[in-house]
Amino acid sequence: MFIVNWTQQMVTTARGSFELYVKGKGEPLCISHMYAEFSDSGNNFAEVFVKHRQVFLVNLKNSGNSSRVKHLRELSMNETVEDLESIREVLGFERWGYAGHSTGGFLGLNYAVRNPKSLELLILSGTAASNDFLKSDKCLYNFKGMYGKDYFKIFITLALPLFRKKKLAANRKWIELSLYHPERFEAYFGDHTIQKTNMKRMRHT
Repeated sequence: MFIVNWTQQMVTTARGSFELYVKGKGEPLCISHMYAEFSDSGNNFAEVFVKHRQVFLVNLKNSGNSSRVKHLRELSMNETVEDLESIREVLGFERWGYAGHSTGGFLGLNYAVRNPKSLELLILSGTAASNDFLKSDKCLYNFKGMYGKDYFKIFITLALPLFRKKKLAANRKWIELSLYHPERFEAYFGDHTIQKTNMKRMRHT
């Protein structure tokens, strides 16, 4: 089956330059993530929407070819929402939709609170409304919880300049820890597009 790659586009705003990957036709839909880097291979979550919308995958600051930050505060969710707003304005959309999963979903909630009139719709997956989920012993990101040691090893592997094979193995383990049936990984993600993890953004998030 022939797969059409995503088209790269650079957008320059008053807040910096941003790398976008665009695919599909119809009303605009923005998709982003606090620490994933997108490429022309796209994103499995985003592919669901391209039959119905023109989808814009946004590489945030410090990701891909987007602008680098001068201050760490530029990596915060509030600042990131304003970055997305500046992109929307330059693209000429009065409103657009937003979709996100995981920390992309956290970002979507923040966007909806801060700029509700800019959003036509909001689609969120795997998202918590507050950071109280970190207190759970079963939370993957709770270093003191039942998965703490496993996640710490994954985090270190992704942060260090190791061979791609080791990073892919760590990424797979990360996903498997998130699954109720980890043995079904291949069925769920056999053709999964793995994004590069931006560790600087992840640490700040």
